[in-house]
Amino acid sequence: MEVPAPLPLSGAHSGQDFILFVKDDQAWAVSRTCTHLGCRINYLEDKEWIECPCHQSRFTREGRCIAGPAEEDLPTFPVRIVTGADNLVSAYIVEM
Repeated sequence: MEVPAPLPLSGAHSGQDFILFVKDDQAWAVSRTCTHLGCRINYLEDKEWIECPCHQSRFTREGRCIAGPAEEDLPTFPVRIVTGADNLVSAYIVEM
């Protein structure tokens, strides 16, 4: 899945199946499926964590579980950064 650059100032983009994060020169993506019961999770920009709206499991931006009832971390997906001839980032490819 290709996500065009630049991302919002938050450094986050929510896709259908993943949340893409970019900070400094690094990019990573985590699944939007909660490891508890499979609800679609959301990134709460003001709190800088990911939360499940069903049972309030919380995860770090890197997908690490920090509050249950979920017990497992979120799956992650590799991200390839695409640069143009000007050496500026033009897109992010989330490999699912």
